[in-house]
Amino acid sequence: MKGNTIDGWYSGKHRDFGANIQAVPCPDGLPIWTSDAMPGQLHDLTCAQRLNVAGALYWAASELRLPTLADAGYEGAATPS
Repeated sequence: MKGNTIDGWYSGKHRDFGANIQAVPCPDGLPIWTSDAMPGQLHDLTCAQRLNVAGALYWAASELRLPTLADAGYEGAATPS
C-alpha cells in the first residue's frame, strides 16, 4: 500500500524479492570477481558505482587494453575525465 515501508530486498521491477550481484568475467565467461549480494531494489548502475566496478574496468582498459562489454543497465555510466 502507498505510504508503507518497502523491504530493501523487494524489486518493484520484478515484483518479487531478490538480490543484485555484480560480476566481472574473463572474455570466455569465467567469473573472476563477484560482489556480495546487494538489495534487489538497487539499480545495476548504483551497485556498480558503490562497488567502484568502473574503476577496475577503466584500469583493465588502460593498462591491459581490455575492452568492457556491459548490458543496458549500465548505460549512462560516467567516463573518466
